[in-house]
Amino acid sequence: MAVVEYKLHVINNQGHMVTPPWIQDGGNWQNPADKTMIGWIPAEADREYWVPDNITTVTKAELNTRMLAMHAAVPFNQGDAMLEEDRTELTNAEVTILSNNWYDAYILGK
Repeated sequence: MAVVEYKLHVINNQGHMVTPPWIQDGGNWQNPADKTMIGWIPAEADREYWVPDNITTVTKAELNTRMLAMHAAVPFNQGDAMLEEDRTELTNAEVTILSNNWYDAYILGK
């Protein structure tokens, strides 16, 4: 299993977009700067279908770097998203913990 970074695919001339069919559990951690998302794909031995050779795999350290860059551009918050007074900005350490916990849970759960 590999955690990967990907973009949506256009499926018609009206510009409708979908997650590529070879992505599992996609749509995580969308980066507004480059419109990429995080998902995963099964290991080559565990699948019977083609995945593009140029897909970007993401290590735990690379996910941390990606998340911290996103946080620097638009800070992540915790609390009630509907109530601005209840939201507090995460620290870099909290973003790193969030990233590590997500990655570990994803890897262990797949």
